[in-house]
Amino acid sequence: RVDMLSAAPTEAEVPSPFSFGMRLGNPHMMKSFAEDETTVQGDVDEQDGTLESQMERGGASPGQSILLDEVCAHAQKLSHYLTEMQTPSRRVVCLLRAASLALLLPLVFVQTSTLPVQNAFVVAHGIAAHWLERPEAPRRQSASMPLVVATTTDAPQQAPHEYTVCNGLSNQMLGHAGNIAVAITLRRPVQIPNAFIINGVQETASEGGHALMDTLPTSENSVPLGAVFDTATLVEKIEKYGIKATLVPYEENVHGKLECSWIATLSTAKPTLAGEILKALVPSKVTKMLTDEIFDVLVGEAGSSIRGEKHPRSLEGGICLHHRDGPDWHKHCSIWENIPDGVWRKNCLEAGGRNLAELVQHRTSHLSRRWILYVGDHEAPAQLKQIDGVGLVTRKEEAYSSSSLIAQNKVTSFFTNKPFESIPRDLAAAIDYFLCSRLPYFIGNSVSTFSVNQIARRDSLASWYNSHSIPLASFFTVYFIPIVYTYTEESSASGKHMLKVSILSVQKHIPSAAIQVLYHGNNDTDFRNWLLRRKITLHDHKPTWRAKVEKLRLNGDPLGSHLYAHTGNYFGTWQRIDIPLYISAEYCLLLDADTVVVSPFSFADFGLNLTATLGFSAEMDLSTMEPVNAGVAVLNIPYLRRTLEDFHTFIFNHDTPQFRLGPSDQGAYRDFYQQNLTFLDVKFNVKPYYPHWSIWKDRKIIHFHGMKPHDIVNYWFGGECSPAIAPLCRDYNLEPFLCRSIQHFAWAAADGGPGLIRDYCDEHFSGAPTVVVMCVDFFEILQAQKSVTSSCNAPLNEAIRRQGLSPKLFPNMRS
Repeated sequence: RVDMLSAAPTEAEVPSPFSFGMRLGNPHMMKSFAEDETTVQGDVDEQDGTLESQMERGGASPGQSILLDEVCAHAQKLSHYLTEMQTPSRRVVCLLRAASLALLLPLVFVQTSTLPVQNAFVVAHGIAAHWLERPEAPRRQSASMPLVVATTTDAPQQAPHEYTVCNGLSNQMLGHAGNIAVAITLRRPVQIPNAFIINGVQETASEGGHALMDTLPTSENSVPLGAVFDTATLVEKIEKYGIKATLVPYEENVHGKLECSWIATLSTAKPTLAGEILKALVPSKVTKMLTDEIFDVLVGEAGSSIRGEKHPRSLEGGICLHHRDGPDWHKHCSIWENIPDGVWRKNCLEAGGRNLAELVQHRTSHLSRRWILYVGDHEAPAQLKQIDGVGLVTRKEEAYSSSSLIAQNKVTSFFTNKPFESIPRDLAAAIDYFLCSRLPYFIGNSVSTFSVNQIARRDSLASWYNSHSIPLASFFTVYFIPIVYTYTEESSASGKHMLKVSILSVQKHIPSAAIQVLYHGNNDTDFRNWLLRRKITLHDHKPTWRAKVEKLRLNGDPLGSHLYAHTGNYFGTWQRIDIPLYISAEYCLLLDADTVVVSPFSFADFGLNLTATLGFSAEMDLSTMEPVNAGVAVLNIPYLRRTLEDFHTFIFNHDTPQFRLGPSDQGAYRDFYQQNLTFLDVKFNVKPYYPHWSIWKDRKIIHFHGMKPHDIVNYWFGGECSPAIAPLCRDYNLEPFLCRSIQHFAWAAADGGPGLIRDYCDEHFSGAPTVVVMCVDFFEILQAQKSVTSSCNAPLNEAIRRQGLSPKLFPNMRS
């Protein structure tokens, strides 16, 4: 499905200048080509006079005008097709071909005429620019007048981008977002159809078919867009991008002929731009008035008085639950999950076949004073009322029955004079949508566009009871998995500096990703303020099991792991087991502080069949690709919350930190979750010692597992590595991507200013001032290099020579 006029040609029908150039190489074919391709003879005749004047000045023979006429006719036809293209992907094809035409024409002119090279380029680029702007028919000029070359100042204004909307609330919102984003990208004025479909239920095209028919606006099923959304805010947002936006009446004889391909359009739009437009769809004054009234009943004093309660509900505990379970949804799921194209789509209904109450419990049990606003396509399941300590309300059951202003039989009158026995489906959906947007927590269905719009508004800090992936995220890449770290002030200072670098790398490559930290301690106000300035969410972590973990550490062998040597560092590794108690999201990506994000990624990069449990990646042994290393872990938080109590019992029933499948927290996870542990693609956990280019080239995250940057720098400058990492230090020259990994660390640190690297080096080499300076110089030299370097010898030698020393004094540096 493509969004284009029915008369527009396919790519195969658009003439290619490459094939045209081949035909130009044969003079005997030129005349026949002109007869075949020239369709608008009048326009070509007009162009004759213009080109003849240019040819006379260049000395071309009259016979060569045939060739130039053919070129011009070809360019005109190409331009005509270009302007008919309504789909950006097709327009890009045409633009590329037009650009190649501009490059091809000079070669044709030089080879077939006496035009100088410089003049040939002027003429050729003038023709290409002239028709790409789709001017009126060229004016006939005298022989003394030069060819008029169109510029950005004298070119006609581009035709406005027109589109239509269809179906329910969320499809309409995504249709607006995608089309407006495309118009902004193409720098075209946009005409926004002033219609909102109030009942967009879709039907199948045929009995037993897999396609749903689009529901388009009509005079009976729609109201003005501005009745529901604040169109002034939307237009203002668009015009901030320098694009003219106009609200136009919906006309069936115009908009009805346009295909409502919101999915195809959204897939070609710039995702971040479409996401911004989506967030600009805010309620109109009428919609806000209604939602304010309902919201006051839900959480205000008025509502508690009506219900006879002493205290109003806590806004902090409010959960919006969007549940699809009506007949049309089950029909949709049956069709959608069985599309015979080999794509995984098995998460349309409740995860694992569990009942909704259980799924909601595992997504909310960590919250206090929780209550649920239920919005859905049917009555709330009775099972939800049986969740202990959770109040359940619906817009219909409570707000309408308790408010004189919005009694149900009056709501529709705020939007239209048309009589309705009950509020139309998508007007109700709009009210529900904006009510949900005001509550701090959301649970939905990631296949439903209502839910995915809410998830996008919340930067993916939401849950979905069907679990697994967000199908729309495969092309609408505004869904970023939340990033979680753990930190204790009792860890070594190097941990704080590396955590800063890691956070900076996330914010550089995935600026929209939400970052949260389980933070232990309250003395380091400078660091806490640094985190808060960067809009990091901090959770005060005060575990009850601290003494039990210390007992495990004291029973560990320091030679077996460097973690046993430091109380704070060891405790910090266990903080992760409490993530389910603090993070309100379906998934998170847990990162150790010694990681650096080097390339953007979103939910789409984790695949459609995203783990419903937890995923680890490989460690040193790449031959089996087994889930071993927990330094980067994708976590399904509701699953971990469901198993948390048993996991804690399992851990603290051990007397030593050695578990069956490894030491400490990583061993505990692998041992307890062994059967349910999945494999996380190694591109999310690339170690500097990995030797394979096939892994390195796809890297998303580098994990300094074992040897940290300061460890190898210390070794190069004459120090010794601890016994646990000594083999990695000695064999560093066998690690082809070690220096490149350190350079990624240096680049990320650069965003923290020069003080970050100085603090990092000073922490590790404070007793050797010369080494501190060499360390800082080394990292700054790496930072200054714009391309990835394969060897650190040159920057190391330079850092050493700046101190008046010879590299020969440092035997650990080997070429």
